[in-house]
Amino acid sequence: GARVLEIGLRDHINCTVLHKQADRRFTPEQMTERLGAEWSGLVPVIKAQTPTGYEIVVAHKCHVEKREFVHLILRNQDKILSLILTRKNGEAFPPDEAMAVAQAAGMPLYEARLQDYEMAGFETPDYLGFVVSNLSREENQMIATRLAPAVRDFLAPKET
Repeated sequence: GARVLEIGLRDHINCTVLHKQADRRFTPEQMTERLGAEWSGLVPVIKAQTPTGYEIVVAHKCHVEKREFVHLILRNQDKILSLILTRKNGEAFPPDEAMAVAQAAGMPLYEARLQDYEMAGFETPDYLGFVVSNLSREENQMIATRLAPAVRDFLAPKET
């Protein structure tokens, strides 16, 4: 499970930390443009599930090691959280994984702390999803529990 979580961690570190994307603030138009028509509808869906005090500051597509990610950055002062989605490439979370500590509306969440970041992972038929943050485990899990089912419902019509 941790191996799969590292896919999301790499994108968070590359984009949020190294490229300082969390310090930026996109307009809704920029988010729509960078995500493209297929994904721009995700922003209001996530916004509706975002806890008070957080705002979506960046939403875009990015690439790490030739892999495409859909990446939303939520920020509340110095608290920074990434929601990251990527199409599965043969990966999945192990079904009997002990890391599946929480359920989000029937979806298992896989958790770990990697390199000082709290991680929660989930999957849909075609996508892997990650919530990565500098929050406490409880806060990260609480937000992931809200975001994961919203992402699943958003993706459902796109998946076969």
